[in-house]
Amino acid sequence: MGLKKRLNQTISGFLRHALKVGVLSIVLAVAINYSVQAQVIEKAYLSTDKDIYAPEDTIWFKGYVFDQFNAISDSSLAFHLILVNVDGIKVSRSSWALNGGVTDGFLIAPENEGRFRIKAISGQMIGSRTDQSFAKDIYVRSDLADEIEVQAFPKFETLNYSGNNSIDIFTRYSANNVAPEVKLTYQLLSGEDQIKKGRLKTTQDGKVTLDLQNIKKEYTDLRLVIESEDKRLSKPVKLTLPIQTAQPKIDLQFFPEGGDLISNTVSKVAFKAINENGIPIDFKGLIIDSDGKIVAAAESYYKGTGAFNLMAESGKDYFFKINSPFKIDSLYKLPSAKESGISLSITDQQKDGKQYALVRASNDIVGKNGRLLITKNNQVISDIDFTFSAQENWEVAFENLGVGTFSFKVLNQNNEPLAERLFFSNVEQQLNVEVKTNNTTYLAREKVEAKIRVTDHNGKPVVGNFSFTAFDQTRNGNPLPDQPNLLAQVLLTAELKGNIPTPNFYFSKDPKAVKALDLVMLTNGWRKHISSSIEDIEGLYGRLIYKNIKRKPLKDREVYFSPVKSGGIETFKTDEEGFFRINSTYLKNRGDSFHIFTGIKNKKDQPGLSLIDDSRLEKLKFFNELLQARPSKTENLALHKKSNKVRPDRFQNTILLNSVTVEASRTKKEFVGSCPLESFHFEDPWTTKRIEELDTKNKDILSLLKQVGFIKKFQNIYDWNDWRAPNKPIAGVLGLYLDVLVGELDNKRVVPFQIYLNCEPVNKIDLFFDYLNFDMDEGNFQAKYAIERIDIDFIESISINQTHIELPIAYLSRQRLTDYFASIQWPIVQINTLYDEVVYKPIFTSKIDHMAFKNYTTEFYAPVYETEKQRKDPVPDLRTTIFWQANVFTDENGEATITYYNADRPNEIKLIAEGVDAFSRLGFGTASYQVLEGSMTEGGK
Repeated sequence: MGLKKRLNQTISGFLRHALKVGVLSIVLAVAINYSVQAQVIEKAYLSTDKDIYAPEDTIWFKGYVFDQFNAISDSSLAFHLILVNVDGIKVSRSSWALNGGVTDGFLIAPENEGRFRIKAISGQMIGSRTDQSFAKDIYVRSDLADEIEVQAFPKFETLNYSGNNSIDIFTRYSANNVAPEVKLTYQLLSGEDQIKKGRLKTTQDGKVTLDLQNIKKEYTDLRLVIESEDKRLSKPVKLTLPIQTAQPKIDLQFFPEGGDLISNTVSKVAFKAINENGIPIDFKGLIIDSDGKIVAAAESYYKGTGAFNLMAESGKDYFFKINSPFKIDSLYKLPSAKESGISLSITDQQKDGKQYALVRASNDIVGKNGRLLITKNNQVISDIDFTFSAQENWEVAFENLGVGTFSFKVLNQNNEPLAERLFFSNVEQQLNVEVKTNNTTYLAREKVEAKIRVTDHNGKPVVGNFSFTAFDQTRNGNPLPDQPNLLAQVLLTAELKGNIPTPNFYFSKDPKAVKALDLVMLTNGWRKHISSSIEDIEGLYGRLIYKNIKRKPLKDREVYFSPVKSGGIETFKTDEEGFFRINSTYLKNRGDSFHIFTGIKNKKDQPGLSLIDDSRLEKLKFFNELLQARPSKTENLALHKKSNKVRPDRFQNTILLNSVTVEASRTKKEFVGSCPLESFHFEDPWTTKRIEELDTKNKDILSLLKQVGFIKKFQNIYDWNDWRAPNKPIAGVLGLYLDVLVGELDNKRVVPFQIYLNCEPVNKIDLFFDYLNFDMDEGNFQAKYAIERIDIDFIESISINQTHIELPIAYLSRQRLTDYFASIQWPIVQINTLYDEVVYKPIFTSKIDHMAFKNYTTEFYAPVYETEKQRKDPVPDLRTTIFWQANVFTDENGEATITYYNADRPNEIKLIAEGVDAFSRLGFGTASYQVLEGSMTEGGK
């Protein structure tokens, strides 16, 4: 056995420096750095008040930004949120000010039911890999319980692919009251594919039987969706029923510790089993060699993961056979053993509390030089040179490492990697967040006093900043159990590739958690974080030129910068080419808006100031890629499982009285905000050309429009005489339209075209009006100006609808002519841009207003029931978020007290507190209490 050695006890200067910066960034105000900011790596996290919302409910949130070493990061100016639906369509986008790496605010939930995803990134993450963004799913569900209950009971345990599969379906108003003759539709889905569909109707007894026949064996992930849109109902009723199949398809993967199996060396082999939907499968099985001999047995330890030891003999193959809870005939082959290489492993904790990294080398490597590294996100924490022997034992100095995921790496003398082993350090060193209330049961509208006490792993009190939420757990039971809390996201999910089931479990007090966490380390690879490809993404870059034909750059000229919030004027100078730069570090803590302007020396001096964004296409691509990581339509169906449905209570009639019809999982045009090309755009009367079909050399929008067809020019003044029939008198009405885009129709008459940009009208202009009573807003005449400013490099396609307009066949009165103009369909020019984002050419002016972020938070409304009159108010209090406070600060004793009043429902209330201290240590805690039945639960009566 090799010498027992202790790994370098001092963390490298690089990490020590990084940790110090992490501490200062939350304790002190960030100093303004006038030099160009280095590219940084950041991670985002979003905490919300709950996971299920009513349509158009308020989503309260708190956002955090961390650096690659899991310290609070103060590099970004803004925190960006995008809400996306199951179709990958943007519902909303907002940006919020970051202060010390933390922000808070609110969103408005969509008006239709379904599953939605919130994507969160910091400003410095724009232009990095989109898989580094944070994603949190929420459900929007009507607060109104189903007026009828649809029940489905299969008459089979597992699906018979070749025979009949009967399912009894019942419709009920209540347990003893049937709902007769209810019209139903059904779909049988496999993933997002529809296998079967049909219509049903229950009898007078509220029953109907569905027979599923001749299902192909390739479909194993099956769900039956039953829906009723009966006109008697206030909202559609939907039920999702999983269909059990005999045997799931299992993907069983093997991960030798350190990377490779080495012949004639005992190795730990970890494994992970999931089905075709990525859901973990627990099982038992045997390891068999190529001679058919059983050499080991194994079973999963937690969520489909486990490990076994194996000494692989030279020249033999090894296989895994699953035999419980179901038998699978096929064998799963293990990776082949190598004759040459090294084995890298970490021992379990010894009796003295120590752990060791073991390096075993094959005979041909013994005596050669190597390197042993500890790294975090490719940053070297410790680096030791050594000589390979049959076995090297290295004691791991965990006390010198922080909390989080690290990597052991073994390199050869040419610095080529031989083995790598991920490990989690100091999982016990999280903050202990204790949440308690002054009682365990309360009455409705009773005052609650909740206390938070935070200590470190040594029991010392901690000063920190925590969010606090109290919500109705009975009404908002979580159908999304695998979403990570702050601890799990920052320390685990953001660090590793792939899906990690129940990530919060690994930071619990469960006795299986530590070993299960090490299996996660063995079966998942690094998620290698990169910085933005765009230099100083949040900084300002611009140019100053003469506003004349030559557009000569103004060098060594002063540009002035003034924050709207704090006032004052700072001066910057342009370079030899007239360019200037204001770094994002300079913009920190200066507010949301800035004036940028330059001086004018004399009457002939005409400086033009413009902000330049050379990376705008890269930014558009980045945000468009964020939309692609949407929740699946299959996940959307979980909302309609029986366990996730709202149960009716005594307030049902109150909700029904004040409710509006909710369109379940339907997409409204005004809701989606997307403008895709459709097949009809390529059919008469439309003509469509994609940008690659057009000549874009002269960068002129009118030339592009003419290439598509029918367009003639922009006309300064357009009136009725331009297209009226010959020898027809004017009916006392003059048509007038400034800067109008006109085209020539088949009848050779010139008509104005309506201009649409991504399906939205550029302006809403009354085409014809009484010239004697002319009174129109000047802003209505900017159609030409608006589309001439579009940067044609970002145009995707142009479509023209050449609607043929028939002229009035006879003299019309003024009123009839006005009615005619209002009723006809005008020709349309539709311009589509990349990703539905409009990018305009720079405008050179003497001043510019710039906004770094656009949204501000507000205070959570919490009613007070101090007086008898307030407590007896007959208006029901049906809040499901009972209380939310984004920033709760613990004192020097590690304590904070929050008070609020309950709502009316007699339900279980869940409390969650999570946050960070001045040293970027993370903590999470939860508690619950019960609101009792009583007079107050009747709505104050």
